[in-house]
Amino acid sequence: MIVTMSCIHLLYMYLIGARKQDLVYAAVLDAILLLITVLVGFFRYSSKVKALSNALKRPVEEQAQLPEATDDGTYVGEDSTDESTDDTVTVDESTADESNADESTSEETDQDETGIPEATGDTDSSEETEAAGETTSAETDNTEVDTSVLGDEAKNNYDRFALFAKGEYEGDADSLLAATENTESTATVVLDEQTGKSLADTVEKDYYDVLKDGAASYVADGTETYVSAELNMMDQKLKKLFGIDATEENTDVTDETAVLLADVPEEDKQTLYKDTMKFLAGLYGENTDATEESAAE
Repeated sequence: MIVTMSCIHLLYMYLIGARKQDLVYAAVLDAILLLITVLVGFFRYSSKVKALSNALKRPVEEQAQLPEATDDGTYVGEDSTDESTDDTVTVDESTADESNADESTSEETDQDETGIPEATGDTDSSEETEAAGETTSAETDNTEVDTSVLGDEAKNNYDRFALFAKGEYEGDADSLLAATENTESTATVVLDEQTGKSLADTVEKDYYDVLKDGAASYVADGTETYVSAELNMMDQKLKKLFGIDATEENTDVTDETAVLLADVPEEDKQTLYKDTMKFLAGLYGENTDATEESAAE
């Protein structure tokens, strides 16, 4: 194949009218390439032949030793193995029978003394299993938030809002200070620990969904209070959450959160809604007096 290609190469140069010197130079190069190819192939072939020859001369080591057959068709050592196995099985079966007999005797004794079968720990185990399942479910809900899918600005806004929610709803002064950067900021409404934690998780998840989905799913209806679509989406979610201006359209959502905020007075719900929207508006640079008054209405 290499020879054919060299001939074609030289013929091509001859047809295009190459100089005689160029033809000679090309012929020399093709001959060198052919020689190198032949030498490489020869050395590779020689090495393979040598390796095969050494393998054939190498003695077979550690041949498999077959067991010696006896006159009755069995192998040496087979009987002893079978006997030991049978003894082990017999011992295990006898031990299991004795254990079952002891358990039956114990249960019959308990029933004879009291007339009522002894209660086992199955009830406690089932309760512990249910509690563990609820804890696992709660942990799963909390781990649904994956801020790695958010952009840098959105992630920064979410982190600050999470601090605000912890401070505003759970009463954590350090978190509220870190979020607002205002030493005079304090939680205006005091909630019990469970309600505050549940409310913070709910609001954080709502804001995460808004940031994750973006403004693509938002449809303006002409009643927007803010410029940012994210703010208008959160305004709608918070009004439903706190039961503000409840209508037939959001009755189902309001009913779902009624248990969560059942013990929170309406005035405190209004305050929490206003404080939350004020902080969110500040994140987007829309925290003006006009928007605060409009959001309050």
